[in-house]
Amino acid sequence: MANDATSTTGTAPATGNVLANDKDADGDALTASLVKGPTHGTLTFAADGSFSYVADKGYVGADSFIYAASDGKASANAAVSINVAPVPNSTPTVADDVASTTGTSAATGNVLANDKDADGDALTASLVKGPTHGILTFAADGSYSYVADKGYVGADSFTYAASDGKASANAAVVINVAPVPNSTPTVANDATSTTGTAPATDQIARQRWPTMRLRRPGRHRRRGMCWLTTRMRTATR
Repeated sequence: MANDATSTTGTAPATGNVLANDKDADGDALTASLVKGPTHGTLTFAADGSFSYVADKGYVGADSFIYAASDGKASANAAVSINVAPVPNSTPTVADDVASTTGTSAATGNVLANDKDADGDALTASLVKGPTHGILTFAADGSYSYVADKGYVGADSFTYAASDGKASANAAVVINVAPVPNSTPTVANDATSTTGTAPATDQIARQRWPTMRLRRPGRHRRRGMCWLTTRMRTATR
């Protein structure tokens, strides 16, 4: 009987046949039986010597099992050693984001919402470069809040890194800041009243109006003139 050795990565199955290198001097057919199973994985074993071994999730290192080969009259034991290597880490897959806001209204979101890790590792976010034209609040869980500087209109951006604890990748968030839409003034009709020749006055929007002087037609300056004076005074309604 000859000992065997094989290897695998992570939870990928390690397969083989323990009888492939075993012989019987009499030419008798051999059958295999399990003597002692592995410690750090699950083994499927058949009498024809075929086997499949899957390591426990997260286990890295050596494992083994023992089998017996028999010709029906006598048997001998041998061992199979299995080396379990760690799964190579995958760099997170990240995607750029786009957001928009108006004036100084906050633009919010989560930069990790469309980022993934092939190994299923949890991702954390860190700020690489902040925005130029606003204030950013940024958290490790990927959530953020951006407020543009007062009066700024245009594009702004910041850069972040997504990490699985072993590797990281950068991505950008572009924020488009639109101007605040103009509001049409709200106006109201006015009404007032007077008696006889008493002045009728009102308070309207602050604006200086000119004084108008009218001369009665058909009269010579030396014989006297009649003046009509109207003034609307500046005031606040």
